Amino acid sequence: MRLAGPPLAHTHAAAADIVSDGVVPGAIQVPANGLPIVLLADGQTVGGYPKIATVIRADLPRLALVPPGHSVRFAAVDAPTARQALQQAEADGQAWAAALVPCAAEGWLDEAALYSGNLVSGMLRAEP
Repeated sequence: MRLAGPPLAHTHAAAADIVSDGVVPGAIQVPANGLPIVLLADGQTVGGYPKIATVIRADLPRLALVPPGHSVRFAAVDAPTARQALQQAEADGQAWAAALVPCAAEGWLDEAALYSGNLVSGMLRAEP
């Protein structure tokens, strides 16, 4: 996720590129242009830009859902607070999953008949 706004200043131009090292989802990197990048699920495993912070794991799903053009704010938290937030997020997810109900009554769909029928009547070979 690329962040927009006033660019962050590096101490000097050479500080914008560092030796590549490991990064994790949530790492906030600052490339030479000064516009931070938050690594999400599709982020790389190593990076050569300075890292200024890491978004806690509990907040990554919320951050990924922020629509383009919306503002985000970051706040510093300590490790116990991050762990508590993750435990709460996991408990919320489990409560949500436990509350799910089937959309149709059991037995409404004859799964045995569905799986026993040949749903493919033939095959085609696509050639260029």
